[in-house]
Amino acid sequence: MRHQIQLLPWALFAAVVGGGCGPNDLDVPTVEVEGGEPDARRDVVVPIQRQGRASGLEVAAAGAFAPGGPPLRVYLNREGATLTGGSDDSSQNRSSIVNGRATIPRFRGTDATWNKIRDCVRDEFARFNVTVTDQRPASGPYVMAMFGGNGSELGYGRGIGGVAPIDPNDCTVIEGAVVYIFSDNLGINDWELNCEVGAHEVGHALSLDHELLPPDPMTYLAYNGLQTFQDQDARCGEYSARACVCRRPSQNTVKVLASKVGWRMGEPPPPPPPGSEPTVSIKSPADGAVLPAFSTIQIVVEATDNDGVSKVELLWKYNGAVFPCPGTYCTQSGSTYTYSLYVGSGERRFQVRATDRTGLVATTPERVIYLQDKNPGDVISIRVLEPMQGQQIRAGSMVKVTAEVTGSRPIAQVGMTWSGAWGSVTDSLVPEGGTRWGRTIHVSPNAPAGPRQITVFAQDVDGGRATAAPVVVHVTR
Repeated sequence: MRHQIQLLPWALFAAVVGGGCGPNDLDVPTVEVEGGEPDARRDVVVPIQRQGRASGLEVAAAGAFAPGGPPLRVYLNREGATLTGGSDDSSQNRSSIVNGRATIPRFRGTDATWNKIRDCVRDEFARFNVTVTDQRPASGPYVMAMFGGNGSELGYGRGIGGVAPIDPNDCTVIEGAVVYIFSDNLGINDWELNCEVGAHEVGHALSLDHELLPPDPMTYLAYNGLQTFQDQDARCGEYSARACVCRRPSQNTVKVLASKVGWRMGEPPPPPPPGSEPTVSIKSPADGAVLPAFSTIQIVVEATDNDGVSKVELLWKYNGAVFPCPGTYCTQSGSTYTYSLYVGSGERRFQVRATDRTGLVATTPERVIYLQDKNPGDVISIRVLEPMQGQQIRAGSMVKVTAEVTGSRPIAQVGMTWSGAWGSVTDSLVPEGGTRWGRTIHVSPNAPAGPRQITVFAQDVDGGRATAAPVVVHVTR
């Protein structure tokens, strides 16, 4: 890469969401929560937040994208789109990054530049079972990479180069992820930088962390040349080493991608012959149904096709799992497919996909159910001890964040989100003895004056979550 990608140190979130790391997981005792002057090559990584708790089955099946199966599709969107907030589903223009509603404008570069970006991103993933296209697929799931805009559309400063979701707990593939490359900040004529940042942001959706290896696109470090995924173990981090997500001891981007999506196997198969798609529908439960939490539920599907149905799959959006039928959790009787799943609590969204013997595919509309917790008394209590509501904090100073956290189940991890002028940064709090958790953070001397919001959140060993009321402080200069 001809330019250094200078990213805000926001990926230090891995200390909390990478598996409950301890106080020695970072090389430095403080975290600089705001960068200095704007730079067009920063990005933001946003941990996905799931509602409710996962059952043991859901944890074990998390991210069961099957390497060797159909390729993972990556759609490079140059046309722009209006997106709404929610669990990632690119086919519905729904994004976990969006708060409410946002419109990303189309890519403003030339067709010639765009063709170079598309071909370059295609080359980045050429070794893997990934199909890269700039034509929108007729149905999901697929990863959508939005090229265009400057970040202000999502509430970020103009110094941001991109943003993407990541699953830092289970490292699942977010098949329906929407990632963003702010081409207006990177330079609409700089095809190499747009390509590298595109590979970088898509990489996050496939669970890749930042790393300290200059020739790899997942780095922040300068490199003279086009960055490509490297078959080499590297330490994770932005400018200094830290723990990798999901407790990986190190990161080899080639091996991670191969394990998540598989290798490309020869040429793509020929298109299926003309015919009609399967007919598939969800018979039960009804859309919006309320079911008991931590119980076995049944999902009944009907699928038929003139050429015969070869495969039925339940797409469990909560954690990216794919459950085939027939299989461990599903039985078939004629055209009826019955799933029996032991589930946790909270909201669950799912679809069913059917494939016939000629390769034609049909997918049901998304359905949502609500799993009511049978143990509403299992609560987490969070009390923020410092800083105080309305406290003034001078730019360049050190700030101690301390919270008292208790719960009916053991507390696994505690974190905080600092919402500032450039966006939001999430980091861990570490145990300080008893029920106290804390962290000392450093506010950059270049941080502009104004209000900041500190939000402390916690999770117990069973996946229960709680968030404290925000504390608003004021940065002064």
